Amino acid sequence: MNILLFLPQNIVDTHEIKITGRQCTHLLRVLNVSLGSQVRIGLLNGNIGTGTVTKIEPNTVHLSTELTTLPPANLPLSLVIALPRPQMIKRILQTVATMGVDQVHFVQTKKVEKNYWQSPTVEDDAIFEQLHLGLEQGVSTRCPQVFKHTCWRTFVNESLPVLTEHHDHSFVAHLTQTARCPSFSDAPATKSLMFIGPEGGFTPEEISTLNQKNIKTVQLGNRVMKVETAVTAVITKLYL
Repeated sequence: MNILLFLPQNIVDTHEIKITGRQCTHLLRVLNVSLGSQVRIGLLNGNIGTGTVTKIEPNTVHLSTELTTLPPANLPLSLVIALPRPQMIKRILQTVATMGVDQVHFVQTKKVEKNYWQSPTVEDDAIFEQLHLGLEQGVSTRCPQVFKHTCWRTFVNESLPVLTEHHDHSFVAHLTQTARCPSFSDAPATKSLMFIGPEGGFTPEEISTLNQKNIKTVQLGNRVMKVETAVTAVITKLYL
């Protein structure tokens, strides 16, 4: 936990918060805080600053707060990811929060098992828990937005036109394509949309549909990656 990220419900007064649960345990058992100890803190989607321990109870730590620093901006990147296996979802969510992705859209594709949507890992509370952990790792407060699209056809016809309209460039990662993924490291304000398929890849029909929607096909390299690896590779290639 590189930053104590607190929520509005933790606020007791204008400059006071109380921390319980996992974060309290971390403060007491890992950081070994005592009265007067200072830790780096941040309000979800708000500023970053310093918290000073003012009171310690068995299951609660109270801190005074001073929030004076703006958090780092998120990357102008939206990822459309074919819903991966449940065990990968947690790692992907933590990664996108740590690295500052702006939006994530999980989508149903032909090779995605429909029962993945029944997994507890895609419930809203579970998603937020992993994003919270990722923000604490990356020392940021700006939480990515996560959207769930359980029907490919509806997503393509209704949501995709809106997404492409609000991005400067749109790509789909596909192994057989020769065009390499571009880099916007010299133009970090460039808004981009990137599709990442399931481990079996998008079907030819899905690629064709995306190409017809002006989504350019690019490749990340000549090796087959796990979805979670592709997420990190995309972020790195595009902006870092």
